[in-house]
Amino acid sequence: MSQQNLLRLSVIENVSTFLNATDTDKVKDLYAMVIDEVEQGILEATMEFAKGNQSDVTSILTMSRATLRKKLQKHDLLYHGKYSKKTVLPCPKNDKFDSLACN
Repeated sequence: MSQQNLLRLSVIENVSTFLNATDTDKVKDLYAMVIDEVEQGILEATMEFAKGNQSDVTSILTMSRATLRKKLQKHDLLYHGKYSKKTVLPCPKNDKFDSLACN
């Protein structure tokens, strides 16, 4: 199975779990919500993998340093100290996901 298929299956499984555990009448703009959460997860994972080295992260994600910094700021992931495995990443603060966040 290809890496892309694994990612797609992971998204399908997790979105299905979310929909089954949520009052879907209260969910608005699921697409934007999922994209935002996935983007934050990608940033957290690549920053951790690169030990906070933004140059390495820009290479992995194929984006400019300015774009990376904007996205890190958007998700409150821009640190001014050394980023290390000891750093505790913030829990997502998204009312739409609170029932599943940080479990």
